[in-house]
Amino acid sequence: MVLVRRVGPHWMAAGLTTQATRADGSPRVALVNPRWAGLWGPGYLWGENLTRVSVLDVGDHIGWVHPELLGQIEETVRLNAEDRASLRSGINWQEAG
Repeated sequence: MVLVRRVGPHWMAAGLTTQATRADGSPRVALVNPRWAGLWGPGYLWGENLTRVSVLDVGDHIGWVHPELLGQIEETVRLNAEDRASLRSGINWQEAG
C-alpha cells in the first residue's frame, strides 16, 4: 500500500496487489511499471478509492514510493483536495511506523 494521508487514527492508502481481477471478475488497473512498487512481476491498483487503514495496522516504513507511481495513483484513484496535496507533498510519510 501507499500511505497517502493520515486522518486521526487512520491512514488513507492506495492499495496495491498482484491480483489482476477483483472477486467479481472485473479487471483492476495495471501498474505502468510494477518495479516502481518493488514488484518483479505484474502489479495492480487495488481499486479506484483510497482505503482506510488503522494506524495500529501499519508497522514499519519499508521505503519511498517512486514519483511515477504517485503520478499513476493521482491519475487513477479518486482523491479529494487534501489527499491530492498530501500525495504531492509527501510531508506525512515520516508519520508512518
